[in-house]
Amino acid sequence: MARVRGFLGDRLERNLSQYLKTFDIHRHVGLIENGHGNGAGLIAGRWLEASFRAVEVSGDAFLRQRAWGMLDRILGSAQGQGAPFPEMGREDEEALAGALQAAANFWQNGPAQILAAGLADRLAERESGRQRLEAAAVVRITETERLAAVLPELQRILTLTRDGVWGDAIETLLWNQVPGCQTFEGDGFRAAAAAFAGGPGELAGERVGAAGALMLARVPWLFYESEAGRVWVHQYGLSEALVGVGGQRVKIEQTSVFPGPEVVVRPGPGEYELRLRIPGWAEKVSLVLNGAEMPVAAERGYLGIARKWQAGDEVRLRVPSAPRWVPRGDGEFAFWLGPLLYCVRWGEPLRVRRRGFEAVIATPPQQPGPAYRLRVILESGRETEARAEPFARSGWGGPYRTGMLLE
Repeated sequence: MARVRGFLGDRLERNLSQYLKTFDIHRHVGLIENGHGNGAGLIAGRWLEASFRAVEVSGDAFLRQRAWGMLDRILGSAQGQGAPFPEMGREDEEALAGALQAAANFWQNGPAQILAAGLADRLAERESGRQRLEAAAVVRITETERLAAVLPELQRILTLTRDGVWGDAIETLLWNQVPGCQTFEGDGFRAAAAAFAGGPGELAGERVGAAGALMLARVPWLFYESEAGRVWVHQYGLSEALVGVGGQRVKIEQTSVFPGPEVVVRPGPGEYELRLRIPGWAEKVSLVLNGAEMPVAAERGYLGIARKWQAGDEVRLRVPSAPRWVPRGDGEFAFWLGPLLYCVRWGEPLRVRRRGFEAVIATPPQQPGPAYRLRVILESGRETEARAEPFARSGWGGPYRTGMLLE
């Protein structure tokens, strides 16, 4: 688990806490109590897991009390029914099992462990049929409910394969689709268009809202991972975490603003190997340890540094990236900078005058990267100037498109 700051941290704090506290969870738990578990169980499970995770990060006393109250009501409604919630469908069971397991992990709650174990037994036979995802398809997912399910799936595959391509896929979702699905005001989540064209869609209903909260709540767990003698840094951005390695708790901190040309990591004291992901988009990667240049030898998308770390050690990973046009098919190109996909808020197709940009606009507040001015030609033949900004802002209102023809 990590505490995330900066652009992503602002999104987490603004949307997650506000939504969880105002969501009408009482109505959904009431439906479960009355034997109408379908749908309500799915929403309640998502809300509970998101709340447990949010409290673990923030320590919010009000949300802690509310989450425990809802959990007690759900556990009480299951008593004397034999199999837990027999009216629930598969999705409901999986969501509630995940929520109860989260409660058991965070606070060692006995009743939650018992109920979660019962549901886990019923779901075990389904685990073998879990679908695997291809990175090429994953990076195009924008719809909120799918993101909530896809992120932990990708993290599971990353842990199994230790292949940085899955970390790259998570990074793409994390810096583009995850914030793109949120409203700026923090009062809901949008189901943005999967094809990255046209408007971002209307605000969806409560199902999407609960899924959106769960999607955000899982973000801090995507950054770091530890195992015997190793600490993995999967994602980059202002953050800090306490990870278990070698029987002790080690603090790992990132102090650099990301996306940017340099990642600064400060490992805590201890003897272990620090594994840093090398982003697939990075150009001419270099590494500096305590002011001394080191060779870069990446294996399956990760660079390892094994040593006895001391207080004050600092690793600087330079990952420069130039703006680039990436073909999308049908003659269209998308504009990227590092992990950031860009969009232009324009209702009609655009042609870019040349494969470049006229000027860079300094990074505006509450935006993960700079904006660009592009010279474009409209369908009418008129030439004008269009503003390209990170796709992370796509859900904040107005039409947008990411595909453009080049001249």
